[in-house]
Amino acid sequence: MEFSYPYLTDKKECRGCEDCVRACAAEAISFDDNREWHVDKEKCSKYQEKIEDICMACNQFCRKKVIQLR
Repeated sequence: MEFSYPYLTDKKECRGCEDCVRACAAEAISFDDNREWHVDKEKCSKYQEKIEDICMACNQFCRKKVIQLR
């Protein structure tokens, strides 16, 4: 199975609302102390493997629509 990972298409547009963090069932998305957005690719891929599909929750819940998969 090929995995896709979320990324920010425009970091300046991200408000840091953390809707994506709350939406992520894999708990793979986080913000660090500098409010930088991060994805734990291992957690993300393990969750996709578990559900046998690509998860789009972070993209669906992003208010600014700046999260895409690659």
